[in-house]
Amino acid sequence: MAARSAVRRLTSSPGFGWRLLALLGVMWVFFSALRTLLGPLFQSMSTFGFHDWDSHSAYRYATVASLKRYHELPWWNPWLGGGFPAWAYVEGATNFISPYLPLYLTLPVQVAERFEILGATLTGLCSAYLLAGRVTRSAALRALVAVAYAVNGRWALQVSVGHSWHMQYAWLPLVLFFFDLSLDPGRRRYALAAGGVLAVIVYMGGIYPLPHTALLLVLYATTSAAVQRTWEPIRALAIASLSGIGFAAPKLFPMVDLMMRYPRKIDSTEAIDLGQLTEMLTNPNQSPAQAPIAVPRWGWHEYGIYVGAWVVLAMVVGFVCARSRKTVALRVTGLVFLVLGMGAFHLHAPWTLLHLMPVFSSQHVPSRFLFPAILLLMLVFAAFAGSYFDRLVASRGWVDLLLLIPVYGAALDIGSVGRKSTMHSFYMEAPPIQPNPEFHHQIVSPYNYVPGDWAGASLLATFANVGIIGSYGLPALEPGAISTGTPEYRGEAYFAGASGAGGARVVHWTPNTATVEYYGAPPGAVLVYNMNFDPSWRADGRPAIDYRHAVATVTPGGAGRVVFSYYPRALNWGLAVFALTLALAFGARRHVLSSESRAWASARARAVFLRRPS
Repeated sequence: MAARSAVRRLTSSPGFGWRLLALLGVMWVFFSALRTLLGPLFQSMSTFGFHDWDSHSAYRYATVASLKRYHELPWWNPWLGGGFPAWAYVEGATNFISPYLPLYLTLPVQVAERFEILGATLTGLCSAYLLAGRVTRSAALRALVAVAYAVNGRWALQVSVGHSWHMQYAWLPLVLFFFDLSLDPGRRRYALAAGGVLAVIVYMGGIYPLPHTALLLVLYATTSAAVQRTWEPIRALAIASLSGIGFAAPKLFPMVDLMMRYPRKIDSTEAIDLGQLTEMLTNPNQSPAQAPIAVPRWGWHEYGIYVGAWVVLAMVVGFVCARSRKTVALRVTGLVFLVLGMGAFHLHAPWTLLHLMPVFSSQHVPSRFLFPAILLLMLVFAAFAGSYFDRLVASRGWVDLLLLIPVYGAALDIGSVGRKSTMHSFYMEAPPIQPNPEFHHQIVSPYNYVPGDWAGASLLATFANVGIIGSYGLPALEPGAISTGTPEYRGEAYFAGASGAGGARVVHWTPNTATVEYYGAPPGAVLVYNMNFDPSWRADGRPAIDYRHAVATVTPGGAGRVVFSYYPRALNWGLAVFALTLALAFGARRHVLSSESRAWASARARAVFLRRPS
């Protein structure tokens, strides 16, 4: 009855018909943008993506193989680099805790990837549309923000070249939406939701979106606190941050453990000027193979971010003309991200200084900051324009429908430029592959795509159950695994030292385990499993030892059996922190809701008392 009454009130409210038509118009704009931008990906479902798609596809397929073929969780990836952690690697097993896992378990990996791209783009559109509702009631202005953010040229370029981590930017507007909502009176609990979405970015491999989102929240919260002269944004930031860490702990803790052993320090001296930035934003002649201007380093896919001249003009007008207190935090944060995106243009440029800090010292290509900057600056414009149009739209709903016409044109324009990138992203064919019954390592893949690509064919080797020591995409490491066909190769299990020290063979194998039988071993002989060493490997439940960067253990001699197994050593701590966070968050939420309910009931009782006749 309550739901029916609410629907009746909604449908009978003034202007409902126009609002419904405007929402349908927004849906058509989004559909048209998606069809224009992503249509080429679905013309042939058998082809594979070029550039980085091979390695990112291999990460995803390792999850599928572990779950379906070996019925175990994707902790270790034996097929890449001589063996490397899957779960603990920031870009590994990103489809495990993911809404797209069912697609990967039921469809070929190259097909599931296409639907993940579609889902991520739609998520970006909807979350940006939802966030824009915090600054304007106009459906057209909200749609413009969403289109400028979620289908701009950078999205198309990054998706085309296989930077699948970029798709996690789709969650950034949702984080900011929940965080901003938590700043309203009585809604602090939504900071927990912001933390939950931050955890989603961690699980799905947002190597750049996560620190960028965290920095955005810090800037937005501190600026909001200064403008509003209250500590409430800082409290909400603490809740979102701590809950995000707690919810993500099962993956975050193993990731930190791995990164401490393989720290990445990389220089980043790239810089762009205003002229280059203008071309990046407005020149429609751009794709991965077409750079309209010279750039400092890397390919054009790291620079192009087409939105069109009218959208650029909107951002400039909004930034210059917006005056409401609501836009101050957005303007400051957007400006900081814009300047960061221009890179190391000075010895004391913001990016030069930020790059000295932990996490950011492992990143490069500062032009990636421009992607969130577009969202923030478009929100400022929507707030400015909404201050004029919102009351007009409320009284004359047909105005919003008229405003959707130029938004539709902008969506087609942006999508058409992005289509130049997506048309040539999934074009490689795979030859017939015969899986090997027994796993072994090779230097390079025994198969290749047609036509071939510079990044190799790690995915095809994984299909064939062959580990590739020279695979692309992993941190620099000295492999302990030995390839077949080399003079050093002595089998997938062997004894260290002289070749006559005994014999060994793998009798049962999965990605996370290897059962080795041995014979004729002298006391204290070192049994080696031909897999890269990691401190989380164990032998019969005891820590394994490192023998020339391979997994090994000391045997008592004679004949016997050893079970090598891998389980991330920091995972149990992460699970414990996750459980504690869940308990605290659930308890706190019940307490907050109970407090709010009591306050509402008290206010209701006072109102009834005051209305009671004497």
